This record gives sequence, C-alpha cells and structure tokens, in this order.
Amino acid sequence: MQSFDEFDWSSGTSEEHLTMARQANDDQLRQLARDYDWSMHPVQVLGWAMAQKCMDLGTALTVFLNGEPERFNYIPKRHVPEDYRPIARMLDNICLRVNSGFYLVYPERDVSNRKRLTKWVSYQHADRAEGRQGRYTFDEKILQTLLND
Repeated sequence: MQSFDEFDWSSGTSEEHLTMARQANDDQLRQLARDYDWSMHPVQVLGWAMAQKCMDLGTALTVFLNGEPERFNYIPKRHVPEDYRPIARMLDNICLRVNSGFYLVYPERDVSNRKRLTKWVSYQHADRAEGRQGRYTFDEKILQTLLND
C-alpha cells in the first residue's frame, strides 16, 4: 500500500482517496483539506475530513470557500440541481459546524483568502440591510476570533 506522501491525488477512486486521508496525520489532513481538488471526490473525502477534531476554523473556512458556495447561496434547497445537492449539503454542514464553534481558532492557521472571506461578510451585511439572508450565513462573532489580528 502507498504511503500518504506518495499517493497520486489526481487519480483514484473515492475509496482510495478516503483510505489515504484516513492515514494522514493531523497536519497532513488539514493540508489535504485545504488543497483538495473539488472535481475529484469532495463529498466522500472532505465530508469525512471536515468532521475530524483536528480541523481548525481557518482550514474550515478555506475549504468552504474552495467549494464555491456562491453558486448555491441564494438558491432554495429544493432548486439545487440533484447532482449538486450532496456538495451543497456538505457546505451546509461546514457552515453549521463553524457557527456552532466546532472548529477552534489557531492564529497560525489562517483562512487562505481573507479578502474573499471579508467580501462574504460584507455581502451578509448587505443582505441583512435589504431584509434577506443567504443559505450560508456565518456568525460574525465566531469569524472575528480569526479575523482579529
């Protein structure tokens, strides 16, 4: 069996990817989650990875943004195309975990794109001012624990 460091993540089945992810140490798993190719097997691999206790807030927000949540944010759940529902549900779960405080803050593990996250929060503010809400709304008090320098 291949080691985690030797595995070719550009190919393989969801079962092979998940098996390798389960072999990873905490640092490797966080890096895998941040870098994982969403055109591969994100629901199986990232779905499992994001439920692990070693995941932190910066990694969770990076993974969330990598999943391009903008494409689902203003679409009612029942209108999300069938093929995309598992991804939308996984993004739901990440958002719920962020808002529940599941992911702890480690300042050395920042979100990979602060500008994009700040833009997301500004859209939340604009939505609130207009009396609407997207599907993925973060508790800004939790985000501030990471965004405050």
